[in-house]
Amino acid sequence: MSRNRMGSVRSRHSLHCCASRHRDRRTNARIVDGPHDDKIVADFLALYRLRRRGRTLVSRMIYGVDLAYVHHAGFSDYARRTGPEIVRLLAAQQPLSEMVRRRSRVIEFGSGGGTTARYLSGRGFDVLGFDVSAAMVTLARQTAPRARFSVGSLATTPLPRCGAIIALGEVVNYLGDHRTTPAHDRALCRFFARAARALEPGGLLLFDFMESARHRTFNANTRSGNDWAIVASARADGAILTRSITTIRQVNGRLRLSQETHRVRLYPRRAIVAALRRAGFRVAIRRSIGRVRVIRGDAIAVARRPS
Repeated sequence: MSRNRMGSVRSRHSLHCCASRHRDRRTNARIVDGPHDDKIVADFLALYRLRRRGRTLVSRMIYGVDLAYVHHAGFSDYARRTGPEIVRLLAAQQPLSEMVRRRSRVIEFGSGGGTTARYLSGRGFDVLGFDVSAAMVTLARQTAPRARFSVGSLATTPLPRCGAIIALGEVVNYLGDHRTTPAHDRALCRFFARAARALEPGGLLLFDFMESARHRTFNANTRSGNDWAIVASARADGAILTRSITTIRQVNGRLRLSQETHRVRLYPRRAIVAALRRAGFRVAIRRSIGRVRVIRGDAIAVARRPS
């Protein structure tokens, strides 16, 4: 998923449960008990319609327990495909002997369920991952035990000396719950400046960003797996894209429904290039990471600290 690569793929699923509802006190998710098959889709879409009329609680949590699980289970393909391309970019800045890899710390923001970190740490890199979601950090520690993970954001997390900083999945676009657009812009510029100071000479800052909402708005796309289903909508208002995401997940024989709203700030590439250059980077904007193209509306920034 863009961090959230919710596509329009529609598929059948095998969830079995019922119609009485209550709330999970730990997750604040809605619980549905009892037996039904295809009726789950009708219930799911009914909940979606209620939510659109403002009658369902909107969680302020980003990637809570259920969405983190769904993201990791069903939307990790982008991270799997980009792992080898990231290694090629790192190899372009220095020979990658085993000793060099052990010394070359890679910091990953938006580390998600740990798919990228697992690939990099499995090839000898010292990976330090940060995510704003505690649920994602828990999954990442299970997925990539050789890497280290903590809850943190690119806006506030101190940056140790490193050889590369990665933030894939539109991490730089995500607005916090209370962050205004100007405040987010200032925080991003400060992050670029801190990254330039933390990186070793020749070090790499690699991230993707959403620059256009064209082809990225939709009313109700659905996707499902063996024990989960998801419906998402996205609407644009100027430079802000808002995603509304409802998940349904089978947990201990029950269906659990939860909903999140994510806001992302669109950035024209000229603004990203200007901010990176002010921070002292050499910058190239691309439409792919090696052989992996990004989705429509996104671009890749490959920024290097001069040697």
